[in-house]
Amino acid sequence: FPSHDRKIYLFGYRALLGRYPVGTFVRFDHDRREAFGIVVGKWKKPKAPFGYVHDGSLVLLSGSIQEKENWELKIFE
Repeated sequence: FPSHDRKIYLFGYRALLGRYPVGTFVRFDHDRREAFGIVVGKWKKPKAPFGYVHDGSLVLLSGSIQEKENWELKIFE
């Protein structure tokens, strides 16, 4: 995909499925530094008391998998 088309695809994927596609390289702040990781899946948790589902992307970083909310992630280009 060209860069603009790729951003639209990733936005739509995230909006419909609640996460970024597996294999997407992302960057985010980790311990006050910029870190890079790769999306390996999705996480979901029910939130009390209203019962809505809270979800995001699982990110592989330095050999550990972390739960990150999608608003924390930026696409690495």
